[in-house]
Amino acid sequence: MKKILLGLVAVFALNSCTDEDYDNLNHDQKNPEDVPASFLVTGATTSYFYRMISTNVNQNIFRLVSQYWNETQYTQETNYDLEGRSISDNLWNEINMKVLYNLDDARKRVELNEDLDKEEKANQLAIIDLLQVQAWQTLVDTFGNIPYSEALQGKDNLNPKYDDAKTIYEDLIKRAIKSTNAIDVNSPGFLKSDIIYYTTENGIVTYNSDMSKWKKFGASLQLKLGIQLSDVDASLAQSTIANAVNVGVFSSQADNFTLRYTGSEPYTNPLWIDLIKSGRTDFVAANTIVDKMNTLNDPRRAKFFKENLGEGVFVGGEYGRATAFAGHTQISATLESMSYPGTLLDYTEVQFMLAEAAARGFAVGGTVESFYESAIRASFEFWGNTTAEANTYLAQPNVAYATAAGDWKQKIGTQFWLAMYNKGFEGWNVWRRLDAPIFNLPQATKNPVPTRYTYPIRERNLNATNYNQASSAIGGDTQTTKLFWDVN
Repeated sequence: MKKILLGLVAVFALNSCTDEDYDNLNHDQKNPEDVPASFLVTGATTSYFYRMISTNVNQNIFRLVSQYWNETQYTQETNYDLEGRSISDNLWNEINMKVLYNLDDARKRVELNEDLDKEEKANQLAIIDLLQVQAWQTLVDTFGNIPYSEALQGKDNLNPKYDDAKTIYEDLIKRAIKSTNAIDVNSPGFLKSDIIYYTTENGIVTYNSDMSKWKKFGASLQLKLGIQLSDVDASLAQSTIANAVNVGVFSSQADNFTLRYTGSEPYTNPLWIDLIKSGRTDFVAANTIVDKMNTLNDPRRAKFFKENLGEGVFVGGEYGRATAFAGHTQISATLESMSYPGTLLDYTEVQFMLAEAAARGFAVGGTVESFYESAIRASFEFWGNTTAEANTYLAQPNVAYATAAGDWKQKIGTQFWLAMYNKGFEGWNVWRRLDAPIFNLPQATKNPVPTRYTYPIRERNLNATNYNQASSAIGGDTQTTKLFWDVN
């Protein structure tokens, strides 16, 4: 725990700075070496988690777009107004500036560090690259074509060209495979600065990276990249997934890509800041998820939500319309805890992706049904439900893989989406890729559910030539333009 605190102190020192202060820290003209690579990696990692976990409507509306939550007063976001609060700009800027730039700077510093032995340097570079691959995939999966080959050049290229999204994916797969293969599980990583996969002995935190878990993370990231490509490049998807399975993806909850918060300010779960510290009551459960879970008699309801309306009573707010906070099901107190950990890639997601791969005819070491059941059981385990509850749930004809309604995409897609609750971005990915479950149109406007974010306003104004080319290439910069992998 001491190690985590030291790392997080450095991170929050960074995140409390203004953009100008932040830039000065990264570009100290007198002593640039004073900011160690480990400091930058810790900062980038924490920034990425914050960006993907927070539910601040200025920063992250993925839980709303995925129709897990509804708004109680201000409904611009559930009606898909991305420009009113500069949501696209904020996501684009934060991931580029506080994640990708930091990691790129860290990479350069590691490469120049002559004090590292060959194996330790290789492990550090692999960690940095895998974190970058994850962040790049998030940007592509949000916007489509983005600056990539000319990105991260700062003042040397203020207006980078946009690269084709599929071409970026192909490169990300190569990078993920190369970096995963480069990991030496018997050598050090970032030692005391690793806040994700740190090692323990007899329950005591030790000062090292668990490189075997970083290798599993790399393989699971490959699986995720491959699955996303399945409808547009089955050959590349199959080879990528096969490589991931061969290397070894997550095999239990212990492998999850999780950041553990200490529970003391400022090292707290971002949801606590948004839901409790803010003193606001902006969100309730959306009727989209509550109605589906009620139909399935899903015992996870009492884990996802409060039973503020009475034991076993769950009523979601009408999606896209202002919803009275007191009269509807509220967000679980578990998620409001100061120390609730953030998880961005986990065993449950991996099992569902393997089920999807098996359904597509890829050899992944199991059947569709076996992975489907394993994924649902993993979700129940993650949320603290019992084995008996999982057995009863799976025995229902409308849940059991053999008898549930629909084709494999509808069966897997519905359960996958339910299990991604609290991972709004992944829920949105599932819905876009598998077209399941059926989402509601927002009641206030009836606007169609977005299939991508529109490009930042800043890009339209300051990088107009490249913006216009990218917009034309993807079929128009609209919220309903489909990404290259979303072909159905």
